[in-house]
Amino acid sequence: MIARTAALAFATLAVALAGCSQADAGTTPPMDDQGRYVITMTSSLTFEPAKAKIPAGATVVWVNSASMPHDVAGYEGDPIKSDFSAFSSSDPPPQGLGALIPPGGSYNHTFTAKGPWTIWCHTHHEERMSGIITVT
Repeated sequence: MIARTAALAFATLAVALAGCSQADAGTTPPMDDQGRYVITMTSSLTFEPAKAKIPAGATVVWVNSASMPHDVAGYEGDPIKSDFSAFSSSDPPPQGLGALIPPGGSYNHTFTAKGPWTIWCHTHHEERMSGIITVT
């Protein structure tokens, strides 16, 4: 039930953002020394940057700079029709960590297909901790 409610909320967000132009696709996050694009999860319950663009085949690492645990999940496609791809840091290993990302911890995911991905923190979805990654 919770997963369906979250999927409905983010499907609504995806529809609302569908009209955004490519010019609003976001900014390219900084890269770390391993060549991963870095998105920070903050104590302000945000992803920084909240709108990011990366090339296909790139890896994003989410770094928890907050004093509280976070997680990150992403959906591409239509979760209402069950026609989507998804990932979650809370998935069991080896795909996920099997737990929340602790303060100072990180999680990475490689994006192979082009298109927009809606991301959010399940732990703070009621606070609207979400973002968009556009894979070009």
